[in-house]
This record gives sequence, structure tokens and C-alpha cells, in this order.
Amino acid sequence: MSHLQWLGVWAMTGFTKPEKSDLDRWSKGPSYLLADPKGLHYFKEFLNEPERDFSSQAKYLEIWEECERLINQGAISKNDANSVLEEAKDHLSMDYGDLTQAENQIELGNEEKIQEVVMNVREAAKEDLTAVHSIFIEFLKRSGSPKKVKCLIL
Repeated sequence: MSHLQWLGVWAMTGFTKPEKSDLDRWSKGPSYLLADPKGLHYFKEFLNEPERDFSSQAKYLEIWEECERLINQGAISKNDANSVLEEAKDHLSMDYGDLTQAENQIELGNEEKIQEVVMNVREAAKEDLTAVHSIFIEFLKRSGSPKKVKCLIL
């Protein structure tokens, strides 16, 4: 990406080009990357670039984000939990026994168990993102030394 393109990204998102400190932190693992709004933004952008074939991984991230949203909103409805679980069945590499148990927990309607199911789906999505996380970090390292782009307003 050229400096001009980075300026456009900065203007649209408020995020500067990833710096070495960002890369060092994100390299520690997917949890560090996903917990950082700037990292999450660039990871999502990386996964959704048309010339890459990461549509499955982009779906994993979408599931992770939905779980994160549900967990942060508080009480999770059965419908929302079932919706996330259906996405997990279709896209994530979760064990059949775990999926069956999750369905049963949702059906019982216990709020704590429903939240636990969504947290488990979120964790499975994060685990499925591990391999592409490494590819993303290598991509950033090869992209050259990350430098902050300065914006001058004249």
C-alpha cells in the first residue's frame, strides 16, 4: 500500500499504519490481535482482500465478532445463541459431541449455560483463525518496516 493509500485509510478509519509495537503485540497470538481495534481492522481488511482466498477465515472472524457482540451485550437470547451455533456447525471445526451438548444447553434456557455456549463458539472461531493469524503476521513483516504515516493539514 502506498503512503497515499495509507493516508486514505487513516482518513476513513482513524487508524495509522501498523507500527513495530503493534506488530510485536499482535505476534503474541490471535487473542492480542483480536483485542486491539486497530489490529482487528487490518486483519479483517487482509482477510477480505479479493486477491486472497481467505473467505472461510473471514467467516470465522465474522462468527467471532458476532459472539463478542453477544457476550458484551449481556443476556443472550436462545434465538441468538442458536443462530451462532448454526453458523459454527456450518463453518467451524467443532466436535460433533460439543455441538450436540451446546444445543442441549441452549434448549434448557439457562442464561449462564447459553453464555458459555457462545463463549465456546467464540473460542473455536479464534482457534480456527490461528493459522491465518500467522500468515497475516508474516505478511506485515514482509511489507517492510511499519512506520507511522503523518498527515499534514495545510
